[in-house]
Amino acid sequence: MRGECDAYALYVHCQTSLAGTFRQLYPGILRVDGERALVFRLNDAVPLEALDHCIALALTYRGKSGVSAG
Repeated sequence: MRGECDAYALYVHCQTSLAGTFRQLYPGILRVDGERALVFRLNDAVPLEALDHCIALALTYRGKSGVSAG
């Protein structure tokens, strides 16, 4: 992601399991960078249904250690 001027990202807390969940739920649909970002290209269509679901998961996340994504 760093240095990519044609991309933007939605970040989540890196100490959650959210990125792994996103990766499992939407392989080939969402680009997950490491443990903290969903990456999108400026000229690509945004998969709104998948993104909406991921945002809902992030806003309601409660991890085993009590770490919250919000």
